[in-house]
Amino acid sequence: MWGGSRIHNYNKKPDILRAFMNYAILVEEDPKASVMINLLRQNGQWAWQLDLEYCAPASDSPGMREFMEIPAMEDETTITSQSQLTVAMAQRAPCGYRSSFWALTVKADIQLLSFYVDTFVAESEKILKYPGIIPAVDIQIIPPGQRQPMTKRGGNVLGLAEAADENFFYSIQCFYGTICIIVNPIADDPVLINRFDTSSFGID
Repeated sequence: MWGGSRIHNYNKKPDILRAFMNYAILVEEDPKASVMINLLRQNGQWAWQLDLEYCAPASDSPGMREFMEIPAMEDETTITSQSQLTVAMAQRAPCGYRSSFWALTVKADIQLLSFYVDTFVAESEKILKYPGIIPAVDIQIIPPGQRQPMTKRGGNVLGLAEAADENFFYSIQCFYGTICIIVNPIADDPVLINRFDTSSFGID
C-alpha cells in the first residue's frame, strides 16, 4: 500500500477543506482511499496533519491527487505497509498526557466544516493558558458504503439514520498535563472537560 503523514501550515485551510470535500465525493468511486485530516496546536502554532492511505502502491489516485498538490512543510508519504503506518501514527501521539475524547457526526457540508474548524480554534485559544495543553481534532469521512457493514447485524454504532449522504465524523481531543509540566493535572479536569464538551462549541 501507499501512505503516510503530511504537515501543512494552518493557512492552507481553504485548500485542505476543498480537497477534503472533493474526496468525500470521490471516495465511493475509489474505496481504496482513506484520508483523515487532523488539526492541532503544538509548539505555539496551529498546523494540519494529514493521514493519507491508499490500499495499493499508488500515490496518484483520484482521491489523493488534490491533497498531494498542496505544498507541505513535511511529507512522509511512501510505499509502505499497514503495520508500518500504525507504528508511525503511534509514535506521533503524545506520551504521558491525560486525554479526553468526544465524537460528533454531521452531514458532509463545506460550510459546516469551515464553521467547525473556526469554532474549534476559537474555543481552544481560551484554554491555552494551561501548561502542556494540546488541543486536537481528527476529521474523517463516513460514506454510505462504510456505514452499510456497520449495520449488517442490526447495529448502529454511530447512531446515524439510513441515508445516501456522506457524513463528517469529528473526534475532538484534548491532551494535557504530563507530570513534568503540571504537578496535579487532575485539578484542571473540570475546567478542561467543560471547555471541550461539544456544548461549548456552540453545537446543539
